[in-house]
Amino acid sequence: MKTKEYRFSTEKGITARKMLHLITVLVPIYYIFGSKASLIRVLFPITGLFIIAEAARLYIKPVRQIFLRIFGPMLWKDEERGFTAATRWFIAASIVCGYFPKNIAILTLFFVAISDTAAYTVGRFFGKREIVKGKTLGGTLAFFITAVVIVLFSPLPKIISIPSAFIATAVELIPRYDDNLSIPLITGIVLWIMVWLMGVPA
Repeated sequence: MKTKEYRFSTEKGITARKMLHLITVLVPIYYIFGSKASLIRVLFPITGLFIIAEAARLYIKPVRQIFLRIFGPMLWKDEERGFTAATRWFIAASIVCGYFPKNIAILTLFFVAISDTAAYTVGRFFGKREIVKGKTLGGTLAFFITAVVIVLFSPLPKIISIPSAFIATAVELIPRYDDNLSIPLITGIVLWIMVWLMGVPA
């Protein structure tokens, strides 16, 4: 397939992508007030549909062509041959909401929705000093500051929630990994281990 006929990562497309990314904040907000059972009854089937759609896109040429014409401007070029960030987010959200302690799942999904969006926005428009590939000092500071604000409202014990801002920021700096997967899963696993070792409620 000749990929040059498709446009990737246009300014309008990426802006729309980040707006949709921010909307994912509705999932942890719902989870605060709703039950795990009611959330996963919706989240698991949607995740399954996304995975099926991705398989169709990757292996059925006409589906791939239609998809790239419509959504290509919202995609990074490396998503053409792999799962999109949206599908990765649904997979990560399904795992943390389905199997992790509730307050840990909520916290990590807030990090992805708010802190990761802040990091991208500040890094793109104001970040000048790159500290690792694709990560700027300004973006990292924006991630950390918003993460600190988020943990102030977390019901997790402060001995767990406060370090989580540092942990999530460190995870966000890992190059070549999708933040939609790495932030909730790695941060969540580390926090879960901390909860277990310290014997505090989660």
